[in-house]
Amino acid sequence: MLESLEDVRWRDYPQPSGDPSAVPSALRALALASTREDADNAYGAVLNAVGRDHAGTYYPVVIPAIHFLGDIAAQGGEYARRYALEALTDLVWSFEPEPGFEMISDARGKEVDLRTVVRDAGAMLSPLLQQAAVRPDNEPLTARLARDLLELLGK
Repeated sequence: MLESLEDVRWRDYPQPSGDPSAVPSALRALALASTREDADNAYGAVLNAVGRDHAGTYYPVVIPAIHFLGDIAAQGGEYARRYALEALTDLVWSFEPEPGFEMISDARGKEVDLRTVVRDAGAMLSPLLQQAAVRPDNEPLTARLARDLLELLGK
């Protein structure tokens, strides 16, 4: 699920703390959460590692983090799945770029809207979200979160 976490050059992405280990550490904590309290704490850590939770903003480091949240939502334990879906909903739908980071350069050097990139990354998770929505071991809230996010993404 997180096998390629160390392959990401986290330090190359602007992020709130400037600590390149913050995002992978928070994602690991969420993936390994086995209680509601651990998952809730990890959820907050993820949102604060990629942005400012209380401000409802994110930095460009959110882009690679979204893929891992999708993996956790599809393959994680009960609480990890639920809180990964909560984080994805916040980041893809409710949050917005941190002021000053609304535009980023893509791989070709073209300026693109970060919010659009984040929404597109969320939409690419549709197969994982569909998998998360129908897992037989889901609690009803987790399945509903996955279905709601798919609906928000138009999938």
